[in-house]
Amino acid sequence: MRKLLIILGILFISCTNVFAAKLPDDVKNYILTSIPGTDIRFDGVIILPSNTIYLPLFPSLFSDIAKLEIKQTFPANKPLKQEPDIIIFNNDFVLLKVLTDSEGNKTVLHQVTPPLQVRTGLLPQDMLVPSGLIIPENLKGIIGNLKIDTKSEDVIKIDTKESFEEFLSDSKPETNQVLISQLKDKILYVTTNYSKNIQVIEPAKTSPKYSLAQKSIPIDVKAVLGGKFLLVSSFERPFIDVISVADSRFIKQIDLTS
Repeated sequence: MRKLLIILGILFISCTNVFAAKLPDDVKNYILTSIPGTDIRFDGVIILPSNTIYLPLFPSLFSDIAKLEIKQTFPANKPLKQEPDIIIFNNDFVLLKVLTDSEGNKTVLHQVTPPLQVRTGLLPQDMLVPSGLIIPENLKGIIGNLKIDTKSEDVIKIDTKESFEEFLSDSKPETNQVLISQLKDKILYVTTNYSKNIQVIEPAKTSPKYSLAQKSIPIDVKAVLGGKFLLVSSFERPFIDVISVADSRFIKQIDLTS
C-alpha cells in the first residue's frame, strides 16, 4: 500500500510539471531581449509594456532546435515588437495575442483553418483566465481543463433590422418604380460605408433579407463560381475571406501578406 501511494505521488508530481506555467528559458529570453520591460507572469501570461497580453500555448512535444527563432506569424513576417496576432516559434511554442471583438469580448484571432501548432497546443492549466475571454469553437482543444467559453464564428448569417426605406423616401422618382427584368429572381450582396455587414437583398424589397456579419467594413465583394462563393476584402484585415453562399459560412481565409 505504501509503495502504491509513493507511485501515485510521483505520477502526480510528474503531471503537475507537465502543466506548469514556466516558460522555456529560450522563449523567455527571446521575449525579454526583444521587448525589455515585458512582464512574464507566474502563470505564464505575457504582458508587454504596451499592456498587450499574449497567452502561451505549450506544444505536446517540443521540436529539437539549435537556436530559437520565429517560424511564422499572423499577419505574416512581423517581429514580436510589432505585436502580431499569432507567433509560432520553430520549437512549436505559440503565443496568442488577446484581442477585443466587435462586442467588446476578449478573444484570440479566429482562423477558419488554424495552423497545426495552434490547434494542438495547450494553455497553461494554472492560468488566470482574462475576464470575459472567449475562444473560437475550432480552438476549444487548447482550453484543457480551464473554464473558458467558446463561440462559433464560422456561421455569419444574422437577422437585420437595417432598412433602406428612409433613404428611398428622400428620393421621389418621376416615374413609377419598376423592377428591372435582369434583376428578377436575383439576390444582391450589398456593402455600405456605414455598416460592417454585407446586406443580402431581394431587389423587389426595400429591406435586406438578412446580413452576413464581417469583422471590418468591406472594401470589395466578388461572387465567383456561379455565385456559390463570395470573396471579401476588408479594411484593416490582411485576408481575403471566402464565404459559402449556400450556408452563409466562412470556409477559408487567404493571407495576402504571405
